[in-house]
Amino acid sequence: MPGDPFELSAVLRVTDGRLLLTSQEHELGSWALEQVSARLRPEGCYVGVGGEEFIVTVPRPAQLAEAIGLEWTDPVDDTLLETSTLSEAPPDALEVTVATGFIAGIPLAWKLGIATALLVVGLWVFLPTVLVGLVVAGGIALLLGGTMAAVDPFTSVRLPERLTAGRLLAAGGGLVAVGLAIALSIA
Repeated sequence: MPGDPFELSAVLRVTDGRLLLTSQEHELGSWALEQVSARLRPEGCYVGVGGEEFIVTVPRPAQLAEAIGLEWTDPVDDTLLETSTLSEAPPDALEVTVATGFIAGIPLAWKLGIATALLVVGLWVFLPTVLVGLVVAGGIALLLGGTMAAVDPFTSVRLPERLTAGRLLAAGGGLVAVGLAIALSIA
């Protein structure tokens, strides 16, 4: 839904005049296409069903919107222009570009991973001492957190369920070792 950060991987199918929504082999909804509306916006295809609206990010949002029955909206004030098929739509009404559709289709975890990898490579090449400092400082912080969790039971129960004192200590020790290895490689 617009403004909601929750993302759900799901499959949308338009067959026999119905829109089917499934996730992990469970049917989440099935609606007649007469009950469904679609609007193309830069962040994806807005699909409205039963008073609710959710944003669908797919590689080709125009194809999905055409299959549902597209409602063209004015990009400036979001007012409804007309209900038509994709072929009758004015060319400037579609604000979705290929790059926006491609980037919107990449999961957030992958985007963060790519950004982190680029940052690490950039620091490695241009400012290796800053990289060493950040890695060692992160390792020391994890070591301190792991020690506190091992000593204080109140801290250990506040950790997320998959995160334990032992894992914090192991990750901290590993980061300190990596930082020292990087420092020795650039020295």
